Amino acid sequence: MSLSCSTLALEQPVRGLVVRPRPGGGGPDQTLVFLRRGEVHELLPGGTGGGYEIGPHLASVGGDSDMRLPAYDPDSQAVFYSVSGTAIGKLDASNRVSAGSEYFARLLAPGGGFAESGAAEVSLPDADSAAFAHLLSYMYCTSLGAPPQILALSPDLLRVTTLLAGRLLMGGAVAALMDRLAATVRPASVLSDLAWADAHGMTDLAERLRAHAVLNRKSLDPNGLEQLAEECPRQAAELLKSLAGRS
Repeated sequence: MSLSCSTLALEQPVRGLVVRPRPGGGGPDQTLVFLRRGEVHELLPGGTGGGYEIGPHLASVGGDSDMRLPAYDPDSQAVFYSVSGTAIGKLDASNRVSAGSEYFARLLAPGGGFAESGAAEVSLPDADSAAFAHLLSYMYCTSLGAPPQILALSPDLLRVTTLLAGRLLMGGAVAALMDRLAATVRPASVLSDLAWADAHGMTDLAERLRAHAVLNRKSLDPNGLEQLAEECPRQAAELLKSLAGRS
């Protein structure tokens, strides 16, 4: 079975690495493992198109997504590092997330402060763990050369994930999430979506939302227009100008 983004979807916010000695020395090798239905599997090179295949069952874990995955190698040369909630083990961060996040790339670069601090993990304590799980899946796809894509998200989580992607300087993910926001907008929510986009400086998304509002002008809530005028007078003025031009 070849690795795809759907395979990498974080059903629980936990991922780990197994660290093994490289043949002939040279430091530890790092291999991605993932959790599927409570079982830990290793991803092995050799999938179709130079991708990865799902390896054999290595260990089992309980339902607690914050537990540390146990070492499975009989000679104790393999150690799992858990990735739980919104904390990533140092090895995972340095080899996976840097590929998809400019924030982590800068932080983990020589002189970026992480190595010098001696910390065991990078933590984002105020980040939403569900949003981070989706972005971590996106970063893994990027690092493995699989086509990254944003999985289905609820409207509220879509907003939260978009903001976190911007904070982590994930340009590709931000663009994909904005496309999803624009594609899932509804006439009943477009004005509140427009106010939200304006509040967070998302000018491109705001422009697309205004266009949607104009196309669905007969379904707009007059009370929503008044609220938009109070919260975002510039956006309201732009929208009214466009509406007047279509009348």
